[in-house]
Amino acid sequence: MTEKTVTISITTEVNGKAHKQEISVGSAGLDGELIKIMAELMRTIITEGLEAIDDQIREREAKDWKNLGREKHRVLTAMGEVEIKRRVYRDGAGKRRKPLDEQMGLGRYQRETNVVRMMGAWLATQNSYRDAADELSYLVKNRITHSKIQRMVWAIGNAQADVEEAEINHWDGGADWQEKINAPVLFGESDGVMIALQRERRRKVEARVGIMYTGKKAIGAGRYRLQNKVCMTKLVHNSQEWQQIIQKMADKHYDLSAVKYLITGGDGNVWVKKSFDYISVEQRENVLDRYHLYRASKTALGFSRETIQVVKRMRQHGLPAVIDDLNQAHKNARGRRKERLAEYIQYLESNQDALKDVQLSENGRPLSLGGIEGNVDKLVARRMKGRGRSWRIPGARAMVTLCRYRPQLRDLTLKLTYQPDQPSALKSKKSIRYGSWLQCSLPLFSSSYQNQPWAKELRRNLHDRRVLSMDYL
Repeated sequence: MTEKTVTISITTEVNGKAHKQEISVGSAGLDGELIKIMAELMRTIITEGLEAIDDQIREREAKDWKNLGREKHRVLTAMGEVEIKRRVYRDGAGKRRKPLDEQMGLGRYQRETNVVRMMGAWLATQNSYRDAADELSYLVKNRITHSKIQRMVWAIGNAQADVEEAEINHWDGGADWQEKINAPVLFGESDGVMIALQRERRRKVEARVGIMYTGKKAIGAGRYRLQNKVCMTKLVHNSQEWQQIIQKMADKHYDLSAVKYLITGGDGNVWVKKSFDYISVEQRENVLDRYHLYRASKTALGFSRETIQVVKRMRQHGLPAVIDDLNQAHKNARGRRKERLAEYIQYLESNQDALKDVQLSENGRPLSLGGIEGNVDKLVARRMKGRGRSWRIPGARAMVTLCRYRPQLRDLTLKLTYQPDQPSALKSKKSIRYGSWLQCSLPLFSSSYQNQPWAKELRRNLHDRRVLSMDYL
């Protein structure tokens, strides 16, 4: 059978210049050829557009500067690599200038756009540098090394960390930078995780995580979302520095004059208890969160119904309700169990003022904390611990910052839009029933290709029903 072909003609115009491309392709390779054509066309548009901007700069902004001629420059964009010719000038002060590079935000030795950098940084917050390099190479159709991904992370992450530190250091409680959150009750939790270092004087560094919020909202059976949450992540040198950061962040985001009750919590560590000491409120109470209390109890007593009852009695009546039974169990124990019980009793005694639940709620149920552990895992531990991972200080500082901005990086690099298949059906109030024909899986997702970038993207599109489109150069 003879393959049928079709002729496709595409004409574009950039700054008065027309570009026309024609191609004849068969049905079997139509989609692949179209992708190639569109990618090439986009690179042409980018090149012509940037050179047109360079012409405008010459006419409007650099007309009094000495024109030193044009230089070629290869730049990696989200559509692939392009070569542009832009003018070089000597300004009135005798300084050599490349205004197009300046407008694009390119550093002296920068060879990729800032959007490509953000793409690399976003991918690196979810995967190793090598995996991120492979995925970015696939997206921009250009070979990217893991060391380039590292430089992207260092550049963007440390720049953002510098901005945050400058804001914190110069914050004096003056004019509001945004509308502050007004709430009578404020919750605060803090924890830390040790990160392994390489090629540094120290072997480890602690990344601290702090969260503040005004309450919890039920979003499902046994599931809650923290309301008005503010997160902080930082490599810190001492507890005083951490206290200052938390105090200033709290003052920036919350109207502390309206806060009547501050409830803090964590794992019972001394520095965790003191994390929120600089926040001045009328009443304050510290609570040992349920996760750490249950974990310590199961380690010492084992996982049983009796352990759950011991924890429940402590949360309702405090340490006096169980201390006699624990001392007796310690007296009768032997070996390692005796040591674990001794450590457990000491842990409870050092936190005995924080064992009882806070009785402060409109519906009569005690308020609870317990949001910090999930945030530590999501913001730090999941990416920066395990599987032999170790970091340089600049890389750890950058990644700790970037992981907190992962959603923003995603939105800046990839525009996600929801496009329903049947908009008319959504306008009506009729429900759509999907039969068994739709309840299936593709063999691809269990094959050897399942971890390829294109397979992951296909899975995301199918599951989330989203269409990805580039919004930046």
